Amino acid sequence: WDFRPRWLWIFTDVVDDLVVVITAPVILVCAAMGKTRICVYAFFMQAFVTGIDATGRAFNPASATTQFFRLLNGAADWNICLSLFIFPRMFIVALFILFGLTPLECLLSITPFHDHCPSSLNMALFSATFCAMVILLRIWTVRKARFMMKQDREIYDQVWHDLVSNETSLSELNGLKEAIASLRVSSSVTLRQQRILAGHDPTYCAPSRASSWQRSFVDRLPTSPLARSIFLGLLNENESYAQMDWGKDAKVVRSLDLVYRQARLVQFLLVHKTQNLAMLSNGLFFCRSEEGMDSSLVSWAEALARPELRSRIQWPKLKTVDRAAEKVVRSYGNDVSKLTDISRTSIVFENISDITRCIVALRDDPQLKVLKVKNRMSKDYDSVWSHGYRDVAVNLQIRSAETMKFRCELHIAELQLIHRGFAEKKTDSGHQRYVVLRNLLSE
Repeated sequence: WDFRPRWLWIFTDVVDDLVVVITAPVILVCAAMGKTRICVYAFFMQAFVTGIDATGRAFNPASATTQFFRLLNGAADWNICLSLFIFPRMFIVALFILFGLTPLECLLSITPFHDHCPSSLNMALFSATFCAMVILLRIWTVRKARFMMKQDREIYDQVWHDLVSNETSLSELNGLKEAIASLRVSSSVTLRQQRILAGHDPTYCAPSRASSWQRSFVDRLPTSPLARSIFLGLLNENESYAQMDWGKDAKVVRSLDLVYRQARLVQFLLVHKTQNLAMLSNGLFFCRSEEGMDSSLVSWAEALARPELRSRIQWPKLKTVDRAAEKVVRSYGNDVSKLTDISRTSIVFENISDITRCIVALRDDPQLKVLKVKNRMSKDYDSVWSHGYRDVAVNLQIRSAETMKFRCELHIAELQLIHRGFAEKKTDSGHQRYVVLRNLLSE
């Protein structure tokens, strides 16, 4: 028996079903077309009506066994509606409640104690519509981002086509491949940042200015390396106490703060080594104009002869902390030691033979240890993964007296060797499109 008022019965059994049946295909079609705003408003309209339906059914004395589930379902639906305007942080909580109640409602619908109304079907359809909307919107958004990168990919592909269509460049590419093979390093090995431990921890200095309550706070930090490094950085940003390694493996770096401390020391030496390599292989660097608006490529030999040019060369900066944290969480499973491109620099070359000379200079330098080379200038490389862009990325360590003095000779840095054709096609707008795609793909 149904003891609800007639108007409530009409609304919950007729209007609600009608709205759900109409909005479900609208949401799916709009999601496939990328109409995000229409999808969101249709979804919240569906949640609003479903919330009234669940609340109304809870006041039916004949369904006393499911009143609790109906009230909880109605609260979740109302929370979804309010989260659009008032409580956005409660949206995920409401979805968890709703998706948890859906299988329970469906199980109760087959018991003799249930009122056998179609509410469970509405809940199932509502949940399925939301899941399908999220999946379709993501597919459409990723396709749109890839389409935005299509123009940049075509430009880079044209540069590569011009290179491989030249017989001289083809022979130079083969020479580059042989030079990289002579390094005897793998392109697929997983590198990890490490540190030197000689008897005791040489990078650890007692925190003379840290109070006892600060030290006790650090001892109670979470076990997550990423969370611990962030807390340590917030607690003592300028103290060496944050350099402590808390991992089980004493040689693997577990602190993001320590990685950046090593990178700051290595960056200066890396730039100096890059200048020497550019001198030996006719390398080029980007130099700002006197007005500071445009930039052009100049050789390091020319920059040494003209001090005004040397002061305007654009040296790469360390990877930002925000981007490093994103990469650790998205790609490395909170493993800070896999960040091997915090310290980085690049050299531009006029032709491929100059890149080969640079590889040979890297091999012959006793202070440089090459660990990994990713040759995107190979004919076997599929440029779809880099959206047409190509270069030679070298991961290396600087093992000099300076790095050994500061115990950072195991810090891994990245050196990018770029052909001039690709370097001149890189634009700020193209990089912004790449950032959008990277965020959508959670990379």
